[in-house]
Amino acid sequence: MGILLFGPGERLTDLMHIVSAASPRASVRQIGDLDELSERIAGDGLLLIDADVLPAEDVGYLRRFLSRHEGFAMTLVGEDSSRRVARTLLRRPRARWMHWPPDLDDVRGLATNGRVPAAALAAASVSAPAAAPPPTRRETAPPAAADDLEEIEAILDMDDDLSPDTESADLAAPEAAPARAATAAAAPPTYFRDQVADLADIAQRIEGGLATAREAGSIPGEQAEALENDVARLVQFTRTLSYLSAPPPRGDQVFDLSELIDTLVDALPRKGPQAPRWLVRSNGPLRVRSDREILLQAFDALLFVAEKCSGRGEIVRVQATAVEGPPPPRVRVAIEFPEGKLAGQDPARVVEPYGLRRILPELGPNALSAAAGILAGQGGRLELRRGRGRMTWFVELPLAP
Repeated sequence: MGILLFGPGERLTDLMHIVSAASPRASVRQIGDLDELSERIAGDGLLLIDADVLPAEDVGYLRRFLSRHEGFAMTLVGEDSSRRVARTLLRRPRARWMHWPPDLDDVRGLATNGRVPAAALAAASVSAPAAAPPPTRRETAPPAAADDLEEIEAILDMDDDLSPDTESADLAAPEAAPARAATAAAAPPTYFRDQVADLADIAQRIEGGLATAREAGSIPGEQAEALENDVARLVQFTRTLSYLSAPPPRGDQVFDLSELIDTLVDALPRKGPQAPRWLVRSNGPLRVRSDREILLQAFDALLFVAEKCSGRGEIVRVQATAVEGPPPPRVRVAIEFPEGKLAGQDPARVVEPYGLRRILPELGPNALSAAAGILAGQGGRLELRRGRGRMTWFVELPLAP
């Protein structure tokens, strides 16, 4: 039977008691310190961590735990998924987000995980890294009960907007969109790749030296955290540059793209003065053969732009579907959002390096062009279109045989 392993903290202690009461047959255990994860834990299961209080220096414990225990998945629990620690861990396979406080469905899901046979969990961790299979249709709603009526109305609006006829028109041939931008870019000079490789080597040396100094206690905690943030930015900048110099090779992992998108959307902030409403739907499991980690990076950049262009109460629609056409079979993901900060911007310019540097300074200057390079390397493509005061990212990838 799968075990529910609760991390330290009062919040998870309370959650463990609730799950135990809801399902007396569930196998539960709580650890007092993350150091205990260095021990070999028999069996498979689900590890729950309070991400809101997790310090950056403990990320390594969790990474090593997931690497050693392939039968375990991890759920990060918290109110703020925008913290760097949470976003870093959510890029790992078999990691997902659960908002605090959990609702009844969340508790039922945890209790079910505690009763899942270990063999089933192990199989899921290899074929499709997910804590639970995604539904064939899903609307992501804010946890607050006061917003339920508004969310239902928004879902009904989406059903009207995305009826079969309208849906086909929205995802039709390029001539249906008055303004669009393909993301193909000229290849950089041949020496650019060597320059990026040297930069990556320097960044890795700095990252390793900082980790050693942090462990030795030679850098005060606040200074070390600031340096880690800067080094993380340098490493990410270098990584995106590498995707511009040469698209990453096609990955060989087979997984459900719908589940990957659900994981990313679940991790987005749902509260705050500018939080939009996210409506996510798919027409069933959409399995692709790719590299899950780098696809997470590509979709993370696209969803970030959609979030920052949307205000409170505005709707961001994310739709994943299999599309018909000449072989090979493909999956298309449409991310539709208000123009917002992109109003008046040339779609072709948006996806260029540094195209949004002044508009969205918190977005990496090469993030969108790197996303295009990632998707091209995985046999897909990225396109941005404008129409009726809204923008839409279109992503296409080949379906796995």
